[in-house]
Amino acid sequence: MVIPPNIECVDLTYERASDYGERLIQLGSDLSWENWTLPNLLADRPDKWQLSLMAMFVDDPIGYAVASRWNEHTVHLHHLIVSHDWRNKQVGQLLLDRLIEKVQKMQVPTVTLKVHQKNSRAIAFYQRNKFVSVKQENDLLWMAITLDHV
Repeated sequence: MVIPPNIECVDLTYERASDYGERLIQLGSDLSWENWTLPNLLADRPDKWQLSLMAMFVDDPIGYAVASRWNEHTVHLHHLIVSHDWRNKQVGQLLLDRLIEKVQKMQVPTVTLKVHQKNSRAIAFYQRNKFVSVKQENDLLWMAITLDHV
């Protein structure tokens, strides 16, 4: 994977989420199904601040991934969003790859997520990354991947 120059993937801590919160929430404002708010971003979940990541270009957030541990066998990816201007430039892939690395180090076997059924580009992205459809729930498609551990 070729990462564009000047992009850094950093841990999304509670402090960073608080500092950049409004800017992070705005990254998906062009998506009709996007409904995350600052309270969603800042909500405390098990291992959330150890798993979550933020992509930065110089000093600007351009994407983020929020995940938490649901149980000893599952990490759930609550949200992965990339700014419109940075989509299709490997930012989402960088965030997902780094998240998978963290999950593997924790030796958790499964990552789950939900994606809006209208978000065909995201569904194709997750399928390319070996996520499979598990079930449908209203307008959401549940997907999961079982990881190999090193």
